Amino acid sequence: MIHRAVRVDVRPRGSLNARAESQQEGDRGSALAGAATELRRLIERAAAGHPATCILLSGGLDTFVVRTLKTFDPMEIRNSIVVARGLREAARLGYATVMTGDAADELFGGYSFMWSKPEGEFERFSEHLASVMRFSSVPLGAALGIDVKTPYLDPAVVAFALRLSKAQKVGVRAGVTYGKFLLRLAFPEVEACWRRKDPIEVGAGTAVLPDYFRARIPSREFDAERERIGMTERVEIRDPEHLAYYRVFRQAFGDSPPLRRFASDPRSKCGFELPRRDSDGSRPRLKVPNGGPSPTRVQLGRNSGVRGWPSS
Repeated sequence: MIHRAVRVDVRPRGSLNARAESQQEGDRGSALAGAATELRRLIERAAAGHPATCILLSGGLDTFVVRTLKTFDPMEIRNSIVVARGLREAARLGYATVMTGDAADELFGGYSFMWSKPEGEFERFSEHLASVMRFSSVPLGAALGIDVKTPYLDPAVVAFALRLSKAQKVGVRAGVTYGKFLLRLAFPEVEACWRRKDPIEVGAGTAVLPDYFRARIPSREFDAERERIGMTERVEIRDPEHLAYYRVFRQAFGDSPPLRRFASDPRSKCGFELPRRDSDGSRPRLKVPNGGPSPTRVQLGRNSGVRGWPSS
């Protein structure tokens, strides 16, 4: 039984007539329970045979993340050092396989900024996320000798999620709105199944990194180096944290950066190529520095098409 659940008529999108209303325990009888059961079955089948382990995600592995993901984007690194810390601990403990929850938020409406989107737009945006989502856990795990399993990326789970409507992914329980609503109902015995959604950098504490680097790099030093890098290397540095990761990136790759610069479709603020024309930089197939909106064309000089850094 599920206390005070949302009742939803589960039918293919388009013909779905969702009715969300508060129910007393035992007075459900809706098909939402059946959908939750089916979702649980699919995820458990995808996860079958893989050991589950609880890992404390803390600390920072910025150099390892920069080298492995080939990026100096602060948000990407800030999130990924949390994942890297857990994976490194798993490797230290001798685990060969780790399971992650990658794609749950993208597929099941976990992000609160999605909740205001109306029916139709919500589902289309979910499909967009499913088409562009990429996760750092797999390359980070591979670099550590860890086989990362991602049950939510199983084709059957993805297909199931994309058939669901907003009313099945976002619901209200005890006056609180939750994303991943159906997923929470599928695993009621999990102690944290109704835990609020926090960004990974908030839960892990890496949200303090911008202030940490701001305190470590004096403003005069930052201003001088930002100007030098902008003039000589044509990379726009945003803040001290960005500069710190860029220093690691330059130290790691020297004069042979791992991505092409100033070729057919360069980013306006760093010159690196977008790996996919439909990528907005938030989750590209290969992490690109300085993630942000789609690039604008820049006027290329005599260094156009070269792989390395500008010589002047």
